[in-house]
Amino acid sequence: MKQATDPSKQRSPVPLIIVADDDKSVRMVIAQALTRQGYHVQTTATAAGMWDLSLASRGALLITDVGFPDGDALDMLPRLRARKPDLNVIVMSARANLLTAIQSQQTGAFDYLPKPFELGQLLSVTKQALAASPQTSPMKATISLAKTSYPPLLGRSPIMQTVFKLLARLAGQTMPVLIEGETGSGKSDVARALHELATEGEASLPPQLIIYNCEQFDQTLHEEAIFGAGGIFEQAVNGSLFINHVDQLSLRAQQRLIAALEQAPGERRLAPQRLLLGTSQNLRDQVSQNQFREDLYFAISLAPLRLPPLRERKEDIPTLATHFCEAANATYKTQKTLSHAAITALQAHDWPGNLRELDMFIRKIVMLAASDVIEAQDVSVEMEAGQIIEVAPLRQQSLSEVAEIHIAHYFETLGEDLPHAGLYDRIIEEVERPLIIQTLHATKGNQIKAAEILGLNRNTLRKKIEWLHISKDRRHYRDQ
Repeated sequence: MKQATDPSKQRSPVPLIIVADDDKSVRMVIAQALTRQGYHVQTTATAAGMWDLSLASRGALLITDVGFPDGDALDMLPRLRARKPDLNVIVMSARANLLTAIQSQQTGAFDYLPKPFELGQLLSVTKQALAASPQTSPMKATISLAKTSYPPLLGRSPIMQTVFKLLARLAGQTMPVLIEGETGSGKSDVARALHELATEGEASLPPQLIIYNCEQFDQTLHEEAIFGAGGIFEQAVNGSLFINHVDQLSLRAQQRLIAALEQAPGERRLAPQRLLLGTSQNLRDQVSQNQFREDLYFAISLAPLRLPPLRERKEDIPTLATHFCEAANATYKTQKTLSHAAITALQAHDWPGNLRELDMFIRKIVMLAASDVIEAQDVSVEMEAGQIIEVAPLRQQSLSEVAEIHIAHYFETLGEDLPHAGLYDRIIEEVERPLIIQTLHATKGNQIKAAEILGLNRNTLRKKIEWLHISKDRRHYRDQ
């Protein structure tokens, strides 16, 4: 008599994985790696092949590129997953931008891997995807590219891919988001992007985004401005509220904010639908120093989003510099371009003021460069000009004489043209910035002493440091 087979001793079927990519070498490398792991693999080089294999086979997982000569996988995935709801998907793409990350998330893909990636990373994600239940249906309609083109979100560096993937997950959520980043890294732009991504497809008058900058107001005014009758909490009802420099929020306002966050959603009246917060400080340190409420920190840091400083994503400088150059051309009615050598020179700088400093610098060289092609020499000259006190020692020439030479040179570069409007403010800023920087160097970054030397109120100095994209990190001045 034949004995029954013990179900516990039956071998699980070997998973079938479909790999779709129009690059033969990519298909081969991935297929060989997966086969060595014991998986069955089928491959295809077209979007049509990806569709047919997915519907005809018992594939447990689809690993697909985005762009094919005969179609776009992201356009097809919602229909494919409607036909094959048990099929998990991993998207891989050389289109390493926020839009691709969001569209991958919306199609219900298990994960998105920007090319190039390590094979070990793909194998790890593959194992996770095979063990996981397929994702749910797409979140909402496709996001338009215009909503994701803010400068902080340009670039393809690995560190930005982490930001893109997190933003894609947060786009459809309503939890508070803490945006952490140094001054000038683009926190306000990221808040706008999150708001617009969340309100994409709304009616002709979508909910608005209200921005409140704690640095611009005395702490005694915070509670009333935010929570008083007609305050910004009410103004942002059903929309988004971005509180920047939340580390400077008064303790009374912090208390009111945590009380509002602890209310059940149904109990909240005249409150923002989405709360976004920005800081350039380490809130954990402020909590330990009793300068920031611990319960509020835990409530707003459920989804922390760290924006990397520009020095950590220098491979993005060519994209960013080109973007800023095109924007400056549109403003100044010029047709300047950056040479490869000029971009290399820009990448050699650490940019302590981050994106804002790079933007202002590009504007300046677009305005001042004599030729339509900006070269490395133009970059070097303007970087040296920013250190106006060091260029000509005061024992040889007065500061007024040095400034006069610099301004005369500027007018000479224009030839018969006249400067664009706003010259006075631009020149004053060029003198003011190196003056403050050198004073901070002299005081090892001590803002109180620097304000005393400059004859400025401490709050005024702090605002100027913010506006002029000057580093607030005391280590920057001690190290140099």
